[in-house]
Amino acid sequence: MIELAKEYITEIFKVTRELNDVIVIDRPEIAALLKAKQSIALQHGINFLVRVDCNISMLKIKPHELVRVIGNIIDNAFDETQNLMAPKM
Repeated sequence: MIELAKEYITEIFKVTRELNDVIVIDRPEIAALLKAKQSIALQHGINFLVRVDCNISMLKIKPHELVRVIGNIIDNAFDETQNLMAPKM
């Protein structure tokens, strides 16, 4: 029983720590999107690493359109990852 409690606490701590990591990016709407997608990935057992190596503040696209494009790309990647993780029949 104690071992199960330790495992539970360890898992909760891991999830909480991962969700509390701050994503630093110059577009707050993209940071919010990435945090939301990180949470979804965690729930589905998908390893989702966020690394932004470019300055996106110079893009000439409306924020809501950029969120839609990036969100769709990530959703497609998650879908394919889940397809690969699904048991083969």
